Amino acid sequence: MKLLWGALATGMATAFAAEDKTAVFGYVPAEMVRNIQCTVCKTPELTGTVTDSCCNYETVDIATQAHFHPLLDELRTLSFFRYFKADLTKECPFWHSNNQCANRDCSVCECPKEEIPSKWYAQDEAAREAREAELHAPCKDQSGEGELSKIDRKNAAVGTNFNPWSAVVRDFAKEGVEEDTNEDNMVYVNLVENPERFTGYSGNSAWRVWKAIYEENCFHSKELCLEERVYYRLISGLHTSINTHVALEYRFGDHWGLNTQMFVDRVGAFPERLQNMYFTYLFVLRAVGRYREVLLDYDYSTGNAYDDERVPQIMRELFDVDNSAFNASCRAPSDSRAALMGFNETMLFSKGMSVAHQREQFRQKFENVSRIMDCVTCEKCRLWGKIQVLGLGTAIKILLADDIHALPPLQRNEIIALINVLHRLSESIEGVSRFRQLEFEDALKSMAKIVAGAFGFVLVIIWWRRRRAARASAKKAKAD
Repeated sequence: MKLLWGALATGMATAFAAEDKTAVFGYVPAEMVRNIQCTVCKTPELTGTVTDSCCNYETVDIATQAHFHPLLDELRTLSFFRYFKADLTKECPFWHSNNQCANRDCSVCECPKEEIPSKWYAQDEAAREAREAELHAPCKDQSGEGELSKIDRKNAAVGTNFNPWSAVVRDFAKEGVEEDTNEDNMVYVNLVENPERFTGYSGNSAWRVWKAIYEENCFHSKELCLEERVYYRLISGLHTSINTHVALEYRFGDHWGLNTQMFVDRVGAFPERLQNMYFTYLFVLRAVGRYREVLLDYDYSTGNAYDDERVPQIMRELFDVDNSAFNASCRAPSDSRAALMGFNETMLFSKGMSVAHQREQFRQKFENVSRIMDCVTCEKCRLWGKIQVLGLGTAIKILLADDIHALPPLQRNEIIALINVLHRLSESIEGVSRFRQLEFEDALKSMAKIVAGAFGFVLVIIWWRRRRAARASAKKAKAD
């Protein structure tokens, strides 16, 4: 209480000394509000340059709220980016895990056949028929090998743990994160109807997953080099963003709302986590910007006339940050270009051990993160974990490519995941400002209750004293 009153007095003195007449809440000077916020809010107001990037926090906030987030928020609802194909039946490859969640909010609703874009369904059917034809086709040259002696590696009991006899060095910059899924088990999910939100999934199961991601997949050294630091910050930033999403849509009985206290306890009170989230956002934003030519020319058709026309329009608006005439219309602030170019990927893998070895380490570690997501027992959490890990892995693949034009075309799922993880990160960045404001308002409400209580107590004391004085006067008059 003493600290709050001190902040209030300091804020008022500063505001009136600076003659700041800007009012907040109708009558409170803005500078005073800012000074109080800095004192009472655990969520800091980040300023300066985002570490390991070439962009500052203020620029990111302005560009996100005024340009990127509104566009991404519409883009993710359109047909192409609304449907994601996933295998949610895979078993945890690292420990025994029960993938059944009893909570009603954990389940995922699959898309019925008629909802799947007809073009995609036709492509899937053609691919399925091709696989069946290949499976039943006779061998071209069995070389005397009998049916019982042939090895069917596709159905090997070891499943995803089967390794070919000869090791093959893979290029993460070209191949990225391996999904390693069974097409027959993959289903389409409408992401709009299965939003990422609080499902009640917590406790030892969730803790074990994140513990495995941090302790078993992160680099361990006393002095982290840039590549190792970038990897850790990406994982931490993604984790922070997911916690922010949970707090943004928290179940309170029969309705959903913002849980400010959860945000403060898990995110706001830890400046490093916030910083890592901003870094991850800039990292993915830079990947999308570097891949802009391909994204602008991509075929987003799904059969929905409005959506098929709207997606290219939003893509052009998303990247149209260089046109001065466009910027003059205030639709795309000049800060958008700075945010789009906020990470310099040329700093990665430039010295020390061989580039191929470093990239292979990155691939192995990030692929393990993808596999760990199969250990998440909440189906909806597993779905969104897979989407965001695949999206982040796709961003890494884009930024590690020496020549973006030589990069093999991204799969449809990769593009969907890339845009969705960028949207989720932008939602988190925008959410930080909302939670900080709510935290401040909660502090004001608490202060108001204390003041009201103190004022009420004073009134009771005054009333009691006056009543006692009146009784004393009445006794004295009666005695006379």
